[in-house]
Amino acid sequence: MSLPVIGQRTDDERRLHPYCQECKFAAQARSKDWNSMIQNCHGIYSDEDFKCVSAATQLTDAPSTEEEVREVLDPSYWIWKYLGLTPYWYQDRYLRCTSARKALRWGRRTGKSHILAAEQVYRCITNAGLKITIATPVKAQALEIVTRINDFLREAPLIGQELDRAVQQPYYSFEFRNGSRIRLFVTGLAAGANAGATVRGQEADVLIIDELDYVDDSAAAAILPLLSDPQRTGEMIKFAVSSTPTGKEGLFYRLCNDDEYYELHIPSRFRADWDSSKEQEARKLSKTNDNYLHEYEAEWGSKSDGVYTRSRVIRAMQSYRYFNMPAFYDNEVDWPEMVPWAHWTYMIGVDWNGPGTGSRIAVIGFDPERSKWIVVYREAITVEEFSLHIAVERIVNLTRFWKPHSVYIDEGYGQMQDEYLRKIGSVALNCKMTNQPYNPADLILLEHLKAIDFGSSIEYNRLNENGAIEKVKKNTKNYMVENLQRHFELDSIWFSKSDVDLKLQFMGYNVARQGKHNENIYKADKEVGDHDHDAVLLAMFAFNNEFDLLAGKSISAQYIEVAPRPFQKPTENSMPDPMVDPRGYEEWLSERDSRGGRPVQMDSPLDVPSRSIRPPVQSQMIGISIVSSKTPESTRGMKYRKPIGGRNSWQKRNSNGRGI
Repeated sequence: MSLPVIGQRTDDERRLHPYCQECKFAAQARSKDWNSMIQNCHGIYSDEDFKCVSAATQLTDAPSTEEEVREVLDPSYWIWKYLGLTPYWYQDRYLRCTSARKALRWGRRTGKSHILAAEQVYRCITNAGLKITIATPVKAQALEIVTRINDFLREAPLIGQELDRAVQQPYYSFEFRNGSRIRLFVTGLAAGANAGATVRGQEADVLIIDELDYVDDSAAAAILPLLSDPQRTGEMIKFAVSSTPTGKEGLFYRLCNDDEYYELHIPSRFRADWDSSKEQEARKLSKTNDNYLHEYEAEWGSKSDGVYTRSRVIRAMQSYRYFNMPAFYDNEVDWPEMVPWAHWTYMIGVDWNGPGTGSRIAVIGFDPERSKWIVVYREAITVEEFSLHIAVERIVNLTRFWKPHSVYIDEGYGQMQDEYLRKIGSVALNCKMTNQPYNPADLILLEHLKAIDFGSSIEYNRLNENGAIEKVKKNTKNYMVENLQRHFELDSIWFSKSDVDLKLQFMGYNVARQGKHNENIYKADKEVGDHDHDAVLLAMFAFNNEFDLLAGKSISAQYIEVAPRPFQKPTENSMPDPMVDPRGYEEWLSERDSRGGRPVQMDSPLDVPSRSIRPPVQSQMIGISIVSSKTPESTRGMKYRKPIGGRNSWQKRNSNGRGI
């Protein structure tokens, strides 16, 4: 508030207060311009200021005591006296700071919304005709602030009687008898023509945007012109933003690093009631270390580098080739090529898409010796005609070749394909019941095929702080991403160094905003997309869902031992390490057979999968060969050439140069 007389003390003298000196030290440590920051503040008012102002007002028509002056100049004291709330030390620092530009980077449960609500009540009571505008990304956040204000007014009758009226439509509004008012608006989360339109055109002496990092930048951009409105009170329009950071380098990040803004960073561990049990519970709720850093430490972390962080993605890249993947460079020639191993467990993930984008398939194997989940095969089916038909055929062949435990497909675009695949499994079951020839792997498509809806919710059990089991409901996509995040954190997932597409998709995957149910809304890099990422996501979720790897567990992602299936063979000590031994599976079998050993039977694929897609062969049923009518061709003896269309245009040719 601007007083007619502020005594003899100058702003520079008030900036000798310990709060200001700590602010100066923090600004210099972050290479901020202290001189730019202090242009918008008057320092911290203290007892000496209260005495000076009180003495000066004795000669006016409205003399004030030191107590009355303190109530006006010290919001922390006013809130304690009239609202019965004792602010924490960091809340006191925020309230007493006189900067007109503030950025609050606070962790969860630090009382951010609580103190913001109390501050606005103080402002309205101590200032006549003040107009306060608050914007939030979702209605739930606005309702929380409204509830806090209502609680303060109800529990402090002396203050509550100053309220003239409160309305909820067309927006939340509190109007006081002295002409001051508080209005709350919901900006929405997504960008668009109407982003932030509800706030545009409002008058404001005080503008606050809560949870700014979850507001789309275009919506925030529609609000900021309010700061250029004429200064009604004779002072600079006060502007404060607050949020728990997501890590993206959006508007909130830029304001926190702006020289003119006073940034107050408060992790959740600064709470007075924080202890080891609170931290353990917070880590359990966060699921991943990245989430804990953002939500409770209020750190930017590295999500600006992607959900999975660049350094972890780089660590996950290993020197090996997927099955049927050519060596593009000389140093890749000696890299081992992934082939099916009887002692590994495999999962297939499928992201259905139409022509152009193409369906994406990923096969992931679990290496029990290293406890690693390894991408062993990946494919994009991008033909223009019959792409879904070809994708279904490919999945059948891949299932017969890799013999996975389960196949997880995207439900959103795959209802028809789901029925086709289950029909194949049903035919195999009928053949089995009638003693007719069939491929045992086809039964997987009946018994272990699952369609996953990314937009649905998933329930899982979790131990609460009292040690009791409780059911938790979470958005399926969020749960799947957190599952994969945790594997990156534990360095338990590998993919090929040659897979540039997948690397870019991992690195370009970010949190765009928060949904209305507090779920994360993700966005992919427009140049590379996220379809291969989604296929990997489904395959990793299959391990999690089938063997209960991460649900309710927060310490590690240790694999739960899986009993061999009927078509699996037990691990043998003489079996070579596929990540080290350059020999292929067939060479190992031949060598062992020459020593009198009994080879493990492994079917060859009816159609060798590759990135070069050919038209579907004539089939006996819906375009898919249920029982092979010819002897499968061997995959050995094929020669590779460097692709003409780039490193991701995989093509395979035989010794005669003809395309396969």
